[in-house]
Amino acid sequence: MSIYDSDLDTIISSYIVSDYTDEHGDQVTHSIIFPNNYIASVEIKWGGDYFYKLLKIDIDKKEFVLIKNIKFTNRNTSVEEVFKKTYQILGINEKGELIK
Repeated sequence: MSIYDSDLDTIISSYIVSDYTDEHGDQVTHSIIFPNNYIASVEIKWGGDYFYKLLKIDIDKKEFVLIKNIKFTNRNTSVEEVFKKTYQILGINEKGELIK
């Protein structure tokens, strides 16, 4: 996902949101984009680390703002389990809103 500035005719900010593997197969990213301009993202690294991230798309400032970044290391957790825990770990509901 990118933010494009039409005045400058350039992309000024980008964030990988789709299922993605780098050229070495070392990273997979899975994200959910919510209509309220939040992104819940899980990055799984080859070494077994995985990161849960919550970002806000700030339209006015034309940037992606990192709200939460939580790292875990557990090589015994399946990929499916990592993805299933996204809402719980980030403390959000099904709309992408922070649970108070």
